[in-house]
Amino acid sequence: MSPHSQTRLVPEPEDTELPPVVRLPRISPERLRELNQLGQEGVKESPVRCVACGGSATNVNLSERWALFGEHYTLVRCAGCRTVSTFPLPSPEVLHQVYSGGSFTYSWYSDHYPAKFLDSVMRLLELRREEVPLGKRLLDFGGGQGYLSAAARLLGYDSETYDPVLGSGRAPAPGSYDSVVSLHVLEHSPDPAGTVESMRSFLKPGGTLVLVVPNGLSQGYERYGSAWTWAQPPLIHLHHFTEQGLAVLLRQNGFELSRVSFHERWDANRVSDVALAKTFSKLDSDWGSTRVRKLVAARNSLLRFGTLMLAQAWARVTPPSALSELRIIATSRP
Repeated sequence: MSPHSQTRLVPEPEDTELPPVVRLPRISPERLRELNQLGQEGVKESPVRCVACGGSATNVNLSERWALFGEHYTLVRCAGCRTVSTFPLPSPEVLHQVYSGGSFTYSWYSDHYPAKFLDSVMRLLELRREEVPLGKRLLDFGGGQGYLSAAARLLGYDSETYDPVLGSGRAPAPGSYDSVVSLHVLEHSPDPAGTVESMRSFLKPGGTLVLVVPNGLSQGYERYGSAWTWAQPPLIHLHHFTEQGLAVLLRQNGFELSRVSFHERWDANRVSDVALAKTFSKLDSDWGSTRVRKLVAARNSLLRFGTLMLAQAWARVTPPSALSELRIIATSRP
């Protein structure tokens, strides 16, 4: 187990009461009934369903609404697994506008490539220490500019990147990889179940999936909600997953879970993005407002890796659900 994570084996599914979520404002029972009635009238055929577990989802914060690309968006939360999602989900045309320059820029990843590469090496060494069966052939699914696959090749894996959004790499042959590693991809997908099934299709029978997303019940979400650095609603991160929701989603799409762990990372942790959130928000904003972006990126990366060491120490005495990242390791059923 890494010093900045808390890991445990996955128990069998059971019907247990989930802890209350305090990161979003509560509304009165009367208003909730009114919203549910409005939701039923609006969709006529069925209530809004959770993309992770299929449970009923309702709006829990009326103040969070966005008007973007000719559509109005809000957030809905599942009453069962607590997963939060954008509603309505954006159309393919809207997502094309977002990722072709409307809201999302790949230049941040280019300027922070050294930090992302180092982070990838650290992650792979972490998996190796934990004896996660990655095998020889490793697919970096959704890895954009390929820093994970580059780090994997450095460590001796046969690895390549496939990103269906960015168009990186050729489409992999079905059933050709020992493992698929997907870092912070699923929260961007308008069809999480389809994306998970796509990942599974590239695995050999019994292959390993390493799925990593922001922790939807982290202290960052609890303290800052949609303003937290890894929240990014409504059109960058479409979903804010919980352990419970992902467990159902993976089991329903051909996987058996082997372990769950929670982590702090250089680009989101409770020191830089909770305790010192205002300071690092200003530092991060400097990157987009200067001509020396790579120098600012290098400065911010060094400062963030410094806070990561403090966050790692803090994680040892912290409930795991407070940490910033959720990682699930699962095995593909034959």
